[in-house]
Order: sequence, then structure tokens, then C-alpha cells
Amino acid sequence: MRESTDKSCQPCDLGRGRAECDTVAEQLWVVRAGEQARYAEDFKSGEFIAAGFGEFFPGDLDGTSEIELRRRATSPAERTFAGQLSAFAYHVETGDFVIVPLLPKRRTYLVGQVSGPYQHITPAPASGPHRRAVKWLGEFPREGLSKA
Repeated sequence: MRESTDKSCQPCDLGRGRAECDTVAEQLWVVRAGEQARYAEDFKSGEFIAAGFGEFFPGDLDGTSEIELRRRATSPAERTFAGQLSAFAYHVETGDFVIVPLLPKRRTYLVGQVSGPYQHITPAPASGPHRRAVKWLGEFPREGLSKA
């Protein structure tokens, strides 16, 4: 479940006073840049992340509800596609962080912050028609990222 996006302090069950209670406004998402990170340079230079699944749902999701998208899935593979596309289009929010593994080419990760809403791109580029704008914060070595 997604944490509150309300920046004010929320009641919590930790027995602390309201002023000491922490909230988390952003979420971290892992977005893969295709097989062997083949679209990573496109992501980086174009300041975006993308999702494919064009064979499952090539259209614009702006006019489609999440329930409708999930109902289209008739096989286990399509249910996986629907779940991932649903997260990308309906649950990733502006301000959330993304991490793009650059493995196996490099042992680094591209880290950024989502800076725009869901977009549908036509004609669909090779990276996929479903896109979110990202402000890249940098490329970090695998060993430099915390396991927490």
C-alpha cells in the first residue's frame, strides 16, 4: 500500500507525539530498460522512462480505467503485463523515485525522480508507447546503493 502523500504529519502507532511522527511521500520504483538495458541511453538522453506491452495494450491509458485494463488480461502473462502497466500508469506519481538497472553492461544504476504524468506516444518508439518524464539525478555504482 502506498504511503500518504500528505506532507503533514499523520498519526502513527509508534507511541510518539504527533510532531515526531514521520511520513513518506515518495515511492521508489524499479523500471527496466528492456533486455540487457538496451533502452537505457534513450531513457537517459530523453529524460523519460517507458513501458512497452504494446502487444497487450497499445492504446492510450488516459481513457481506460485500471479495472478495465486488468479485465482485458486473459492469460497469466497478460495479468503480469496488466499489473506492471497498471503500476506504471496509475500508481507512479510525480515526485516518486525510479531506479533503472544498467546491468549486465555496467554494474551501475540510473536514479531519477518522476517529473511528469503518464503520456502515450505515437507512433510507438521501440522502448514502448507508455511514458513518464524523469529528472535524472545520476548514475550510481551498485556497491554505492544502500540495501535498506
